[in-house]
Parts: sequence; structure tokens; C-alpha cells
Amino acid sequence: MKLTRNLLGALLAASLLSAPAAPAAGAEGQTALQPLRLLAFEGSGQASPLTAETGIALLRRTDGQGTRGVACAQFTAPGGSVLFRVTQAPGVSRYYAQLYRGPIGDDAAPVTDWGGADGVQLGWSVAADGLSVGETYHFKISGYDGSQAGITAKWALETYAAPVPAAEGDADPAPAEPDAAVLAEVFGDRPWSLNGDAWLVAEDGGRTPVPKFSEVFPAWDYDALFPAAPDESGADGGALAQVRFCRPVDLLAPDRAEPGEPFYRFNANGSAVYVKALTLPAGMTSFSVTLADEADGRPLLWLPSLTLGQEAALPTRYGARYSVRAASGVPGVSGYGMMSVTQVPGFTLDDLAFDP
Repeated sequence: MKLTRNLLGALLAASLLSAPAAPAAGAEGQTALQPLRLLAFEGSGQASPLTAETGIALLRRTDGQGTRGVACAQFTAPGGSVLFRVTQAPGVSRYYAQLYRGPIGDDAAPVTDWGGADGVQLGWSVAADGLSVGETYHFKISGYDGSQAGITAKWALETYAAPVPAAEGDADPAPAEPDAAVLAEVFGDRPWSLNGDAWLVAEDGGRTPVPKFSEVFPAWDYDALFPAAPDESGADGGALAQVRFCRPVDLLAPDRAEPGEPFYRFNANGSAVYVKALTLPAGMTSFSVTLADEADGRPLLWLPSLTLGQEAALPTRYGARYSVRAASGVPGVSGYGMMSVTQVPGFTLDDLAFDP
């Protein structure tokens, strides 16, 4: 999985592609579903809402057709328009929403589509117009990514007397491909960790904290550079009793705009992991290490110039899945080095008492 994956496709403009929704019982003969309008702001900013409310709901990752939606946000329309948005959902970058007529239950009928095949950016609003004053409505929501089991999400809803006009730029453009020069600097000569919780371990056991990404690059938005991507690694979840890897790895010449493919993936048991080279090929005086969270495909740690005897150390979350990448730190020099990923600090070739 490439770190910059999940850079979504074509713009969602006025003519939206809609994911098919499961028809409600008794909905035969209903008129065509109206498309939800996408608005790139939290509230209208141009009119005072008639009503405003917030709440929480279970947000499950969709099955691709919007049929895993969870009902929430029931309201009685005091005017002709409604704005709805998912404001907070850990691990989710985009969501689907669909407006239904009627109270929450089996007899509700869909009024709108699901907001486009690629969903709606988290924090952006969807709008529906032409509501009948005094009628009851509700939304169903699901996640473009995130957990299939579901997480607790926060939502907000506002009603208006008339359609809320779109602001300039409300086309929900897909995230742009990060500039190669920017990525080359991010994966350049300065080490960083996403949360500032990693460290370098020297041969004598001394530890040096790895600075936080936001401290190294205060002008850059990590989330914009590395949009979250769903896990496509085929992981089955769970945790390993031990993380132990020791094998030769082909350390390719550095390409710092793309750190390369993982040489090892593992489900963590909550202990810190230590990554180091036990041997390096001739002429390779340093190597780089990248650790990523497989749940969203984003890098957690970049160390560009480790040497023999140094270790990269990172705490892990129980049951989370991680990937490890390594490359030569010397331009034009590549070859096989013996890499180890363990929970044992100071691991050496003499500790190879297990079958690698």
C-alpha cells in the first residue's frame, strides 16, 4: 500500500454519481431520488437556522451501496431545507448520508441519494431542499472508510426556511496529489514521528526522542499530505504474542518521494517495537526506516539516516496493524541487509535462537 494512496478521483460537482440505496419497504412507485447538495462549510454562514441540534450515532463502513446506513437525527421540518454533517468520526475521512421521509423505522422512504459514490468529506455539509413543513424526516449515515463494526460519530443538523445558497468552491474537489518536491522534503534528511512518541536507541542504550512532525514542518498539514486510506492489506485483526522478524531485506537506493513497499507487517500486542539493521551491504553506511499504520496507510515515523548499531523504537497499540519499510540511505547504493523487527531492545545476531 503506498503511503499517498486514497487520493480520490474526479470532482463531485453538481452532477453527482450516486451509490444505489436499498429501497425502503412500500417505496414502490416513488419519485426519483433527489441528489444531496454538498457544501464546503459547517453551517450556512449566510442565514440563521430555524432549528439546530447535535447528537451521536454509530457510523459503520459502507458495503459500497449504502445499505449499512444507521438511522439518526430525526426531526420535524419547520421549513423547506435541511443541512446535515458528520462533524467527528475517528478514523473516517469521508461519509455517506441519505435523507428519509418519516420517523425512524421500517416504513421510512428515501428522499435523496447517498451523496455521491466517493462520499462527503468529513466536516462538510449535505443539503436537501423541498421538504414539507410539519413532516418528520431523518438521516441514515455510513462511512466511506473506518471500522466495519462501527465507531461513535458526532453529527449536526440545521433547518432553514429556504435553500441555503452554495458558497464559492463548494464542489468538494478530490484531494490533490501531494507535490513531489514536498514529499521529497518530508522524506528528506530530517527525522520525524507523527506523535512525537518514537525514539532512537544508540548502541550504548541511550535514547533520543524523535521530534514531532508538526515541530519539524510547522507550515504543513499532515492530514492534507497523507489522506487516510482504508486497510487493503487483508489483515484479520487480532494481536501477536511476539513481534519477531529477522531476514535479509533488499535495501533499494533511496527514492524519498515514495519510501517503497513494506518488508514486514504485523499485528501489535501493545509493546514497543525496535527496528534495526544487523548487517548492511558494502558501501551502505546508513539506511532509512518508515513505520506506518495499516488501518489508514499513513506514516507514523521517518528516520532517514540510521547506522549499524542504532535502533528505531515506536510504541504500538494493542491489536493495531503496522507495516515496516527500509531503504538504503546512500544514493546509488543498494543490496541486501539483515533487518530485525522485535520487541527486544539491543537484539543482535547472537540472539537468533528462533527460526526466522
